[in-house]
Amino acid sequence: MAELLRPSLIALLILASACGKTVEQRLQAIDAMQGVLTNVMVTSEEVDESQINHYLKDINEKTSLLKTTILTDPFDSEDLRTMKEFEALSNRLIQAQNAKSQILAMVKESRLKLSDLRTDVQNDLWEEDSLNLYMEIEFQYVMELDQGMNEVIAQVNGCFLTYDQIIPRIRELLSEAETK
Repeated sequence: MAELLRPSLIALLILASACGKTVEQRLQAIDAMQGVLTNVMVTSEEVDESQINHYLKDINEKTSLLKTTILTDPFDSEDLRTMKEFEALSNRLIQAQNAKSQILAMVKESRLKLSDLRTDVQNDLWEEDSLNLYMEIEFQYVMELDQGMNEVIAQVNGCFLTYDQIIPRIRELLSEAETK
């Protein structure tokens, strides 16, 4: 986790010193933001799509079996709550996959903007106040992307943890249904 905070902290420090300063300092701030975006892309690899797809397949299969095999059996409220929570994992994992894809698309867009900004700064095409404001806005955007990817990872890991906690009871319910 400290590795994730380091590029963000560096970017913050560089951006803070870059506003209203030299071209070189502004270029360093742009590079630091690019570094944070690189970190977001590296961090996104922690979300293993094949593992998520495996979990989704298992959740959907077991949920389908639960609905068809034991729908007519009476359940206590705790088992019903467990089954609903298990089924909801599928939606949460799909949301995380979608969020990851959206964030990566925004990272790509932001990289292009920063590349263009770098060229503009080198060619002195901005007024100082406008440049400072734009860099601050872009910095906030980059930090939101970083935070967003960390939230996606936390959501996926939370889903995996919940799955591990619930799956023993789901298997028991399915086993009980098979013996009836």
